[in-house]
Amino acid sequence: MGYFIYTRFLYFFLSLLFTIVKPDFYIIAIAMIGLVISTSSGLAQPIYFGKLIGISAMPDEERDRKMRLLNRYSLTILVLFLISGISSFIRGWLFTLIGERLVWRIRQELFQSIVKQDIKFFDENKTGELMNRLSSDTAKIQSCLSVNISEGLRSSGQVLLSIVLLSVTSWKLTLAVSVS
Repeated sequence: MGYFIYTRFLYFFLSLLFTIVKPDFYIIAIAMIGLVISTSSGLAQPIYFGKLIGISAMPDEERDRKMRLLNRYSLTILVLFLISGISSFIRGWLFTLIGERLVWRIRQELFQSIVKQDIKFFDENKTGELMNRLSSDTAKIQSCLSVNISEGLRSSGQVLLSIVLLSVTSWKLTLAVSVS
């Protein structure tokens, strides 16, 4: 019974959230692309660091080849760092923008709701308390929806991509890790 209530609440919450952020769909799509790029490039860096370390095990007779590979992998790591940094900046900036726009819409709706109240409502509730609610509660929502969701999606993406990379590298090791 609890699982049913939880899934109904989750469905209601997500449908409400998607209704609120629907005007920002394209910004969310671009932010998600930035998320995938930053996560992918961040997870590719250790692969090239491993290749860089593997060059030191090559025989000294292949010095020219070692230098070419060293330069190639070093440049690749530099490019990956740049791509990761730029896409992380874009992701963070766009999720913050989405949060700001969302809070702006919530504040407008909340203010319109407050303005439509009867005089009795204002006799029972202090104006300062209402203004505090209008500013501080919506700021908490903005923080939750921009930073927390962005970081949660980034962490989830890292876990999924790590599992994929581990599976590609060694499916036996992936199976051993997932079983234990």
